[in-house]
Amino acid sequence: MKRIWCRTLSVFIIVLMLFSTAFVCTALDTAQFSFSPVNYDKASGKYVQTDIFGTEDTIILEVSVSGIENTYVRGNAFTIDYDETVLTFLSDSSVCTVSDENAIFSAVNNNGKVLMNWDTTSKKTTFNGAVYYFKFKAKEEIEDSKNVAFNLEVTELYASLNGFPDIPFSVSGATKNVTIASVQISDNILALFDKLENITTNSLNDIVAALNAYNNELNAIQKKHLKAKYPEKYNWLSTAYDRYYKAVDKAEEDKVNSIVKDFNDTYGALLKKGISKVTLKDAEKIAALDTAFKVLPSVVVSRLPKDTSKKINALLDRIETLTEAQAEAKYFRETYSQYYNLTDAEIESGYTNFSTMVAEGLMIYDSYNDTTKSLLSKEYKLLSQVNKKMQALIENDAKTAALNEKVNAFQQKWLRCFTLNPFNVSVGDKAAIQMAMADYETLDKDVKEKLAAKISVFKNLLSVIEKLEEEAGKTETIEIPGETVTVEKEVIKTETIELPGEQTIVNVPGETVTVEKEVIKTETVEVSGAKQGFTRSIYILFILLAITLLMALLPAILEMRYRKMLRLTQENILSEDYEEESNE
Repeated sequence: MKRIWCRTLSVFIIVLMLFSTAFVCTALDTAQFSFSPVNYDKASGKYVQTDIFGTEDTIILEVSVSGIENTYVRGNAFTIDYDETVLTFLSDSSVCTVSDENAIFSAVNNNGKVLMNWDTTSKKTTFNGAVYYFKFKAKEEIEDSKNVAFNLEVTELYASLNGFPDIPFSVSGATKNVTIASVQISDNILALFDKLENITTNSLNDIVAALNAYNNELNAIQKKHLKAKYPEKYNWLSTAYDRYYKAVDKAEEDKVNSIVKDFNDTYGALLKKGISKVTLKDAEKIAALDTAFKVLPSVVVSRLPKDTSKKINALLDRIETLTEAQAEAKYFRETYSQYYNLTDAEIESGYTNFSTMVAEGLMIYDSYNDTTKSLLSKEYKLLSQVNKKMQALIENDAKTAALNEKVNAFQQKWLRCFTLNPFNVSVGDKAAIQMAMADYETLDKDVKEKLAAKISVFKNLLSVIEKLEEEAGKTETIEIPGETVTVEKEVIKTETIELPGEQTIVNVPGETVTVEKEVIKTETVEVSGAKQGFTRSIYILFILLAITLLMALLPAILEMRYRKMLRLTQENILSEDYEEESNE
């Protein structure tokens, strides 16, 4: 029983292997080999099929493969039979176009057989299109035309699959016949082609003769031979008509260019001249330019710059504009010359009389176009200078009046502060003076400069007030036997003070002025601890009597001093205002 199962299993494996092999074989596509003689066309950069070659030509056999674009190929081999007595195999020129860096390609000559072998270790290489090129050359011994045959025999083509199975294939046109022609072209025909090397406007008959000889006296092999062996003559022939028409066009163009040159030589400088630089002296030339341009042939006009007509019209317009501008400039000079030549003294003394005419002249100038303005640039500059000086005088008058108005307004606003001086100022004036100084800082610069001298007095008054505040705060300590008593007393005392800088009283600026004033001052009286009751009582009584007398007389004294200093201060302020106005 065991043997039966073993045999059955062996048979099953064999059948499976055969089935797998058959499946693989039937699954592979069939390769189609084609075999063609070709020649390389330099003009198109491609290989072109042909069956006629000259003795000097290279015969190229192209082997193509199709139908297995999706099949990976592992190896390929075939042979090419050729006539070794007529042809030479150029083994170094054989080419394989398959892109596979692991492939090995060889083509070996063996007694009229080219043995080709291709093999690779890669597993994903495909064949498609022209795969191989093999080159042959006719031997020099051939003198006449001769037919030769090539035969292709494929021996191997297998895939990159397990077991490397064979790929089925077929060969289309395994045998190819070609003609190798040894061609002679007569010297007379070659001479016709030589005449076409240099083409002129008189070469039309030579072109016709050479084309007739090529078309009617040369056969296909001779034509191919001419193209291969005498490429320069063939090129002369094939380009003859093009070069002839170019020569005719050039001759016509030379004629047109000659007319263009004459026109540019005569009027080119004028056409290149900037419009703004054209003057009335150019009027005659511009008229001649316009006449000459109108009679030019259209072909000549087409060779000139496209804007020539536009430029000529612009030149004509420029002459017309200059003529009008000249007339306008003449009128302006005749009308306003008396105003733009005024001296400074004449302007200052009589600007109110001619301000209207000067303004009118400037307005008239602004209404002119740029051309007229360019003719009057000097006159406009002079008239503008007169107007500027005139406006400065008018503006100065207005500014002076406005400045004086602002100064007077400030003085009226703080009149009480301006009547103060070091002799009548009191601690109660401090707030008003500080407010006046703060208001002063908000004034315009020119107003502040006008009031600077007077405002400096405020700063000195604040210094005086500060001293008054210090004096009013002092106390006196009286020692009484057995105890210490602190009392305050006020006395009227004449004292010398120094005031720096300029004051409202008459003094020398920059020097220190010494004045006398009565102030209320607190003094300190020391009472010795050894003195007893009577002495202390006498001193106290004396002090009380003195204080009572001073308090009775003080208001009258201060009132008299205040009225006297108020009168002196007002006279001094009025005197300073008068001096400042005189200086202005």
